[in-house]
Amino acid sequence: EEKARGGGRTAPQSAVVEKVVEHELAPEERLCPTCSIKRDVIGFEVSSQLDIIKAVLQRLKHIQLRYACSGCNGNVILAPKPEGPIGKGYATAALIAYIGVSKFDYHQPLYRQERFFRSYTVPVSRSSMCRWLKSAADIFEIVVERMRQLIIRSRVIQSDHTTMPMLKKGKGKVHQSYIWIYRGDDSYPYIYYDFTETQQALHPKRVLDGFTGILQTDGASYFQAVDADHAGCWSHAFRYMEAARDEDQERADYALAIMKCLFDIEDKARDATEEDRKALRQELAIPKLDLLKSWLDTAKKEVDFLPASNFGKAVGYCLNNWEALCLYASTGFVAAHNNNSENGLRSAVLGRRTGSLPALSMEAALPPSG
Repeated sequence: EEKARGGGRTAPQSAVVEKVVEHELAPEERLCPTCSIKRDVIGFEVSSQLDIIKAVLQRLKHIQLRYACSGCNGNVILAPKPEGPIGKGYATAALIAYIGVSKFDYHQPLYRQERFFRSYTVPVSRSSMCRWLKSAADIFEIVVERMRQLIIRSRVIQSDHTTMPMLKKGKGKVHQSYIWIYRGDDSYPYIYYDFTETQQALHPKRVLDGFTGILQTDGASYFQAVDADHAGCWSHAFRYMEAARDEDQERADYALAIMKCLFDIEDKARDATEEDRKALRQELAIPKLDLLKSWLDTAKKEVDFLPASNFGKAVGYCLNNWEALCLYASTGFVAAHNNNSENGLRSAVLGRRTGSLPALSMEAALPPSG
């Protein structure tokens, strides 16, 4: 007999038990069919289901009592109420947080949230939500700046950026903007996002002002303005070489095999201490890097080498960023790739790809400092 595939009989234990339903037999069903005597309860079975209750939007009505001295009918005082996040606005901090998380994490643009609130018979306009998010960004600016100050104390920062379409007020069309990510190390595990309207080197230079550690990126020219030691990303080099397989599979596969060896060494060193990881890289990775460098130099000198081809671009990327690509092997704390930074941008890319974030409104954008 095929089992019912309903996800099991037990609901997730993390759900709060809010309602207990007891199931009883009707009086006529409790009678014994043999002797007609009323049957007694001798035990019970327990099962659970996961239910959902429609979200409730409620008005918080504040009543502030006013006091006065009965002796002189003076000295009137009004009991204070909790300060709201936006002056005299009616949105609570919880509501603004809900709107912000829905937009930036769950990819629900404000026009969809407007429809959601309308379905609950509570009209909340997009313009109001835009103002609330802008005010929330202003409130959090001091927190974001503190995160930036802590991140630049890291020994290594990973960074990347991606495009983000923006509706610019008065233009009537989509403007290409950008979101940059900066990830601190284990000592300062913060993630800092910077929204900019242009793709210029001045932006990472501004954010990383005062940073003296190692900056790990994909080697884009925008990051070169930062006065720091630069580490490269072997995942980018791997993808460049992988794209060259259609043109020159034999040579591309040779380079890819060496790169895979580098990643295998990193897997082996994953749980090692910093000192042991450095020693392992020195022993195993550096010889592989020397072998690959010699092979790349030879490949570039071949008569059939075309710099504009995919293979030529892959070789050029590796050689142009060679010092940065090899920096990790001289340490035990720098990663061999920049994947964590790229993963941090997936939220923005996912919303852009699915169309749930067709454009970032200027009113709802974070301030330039965060």
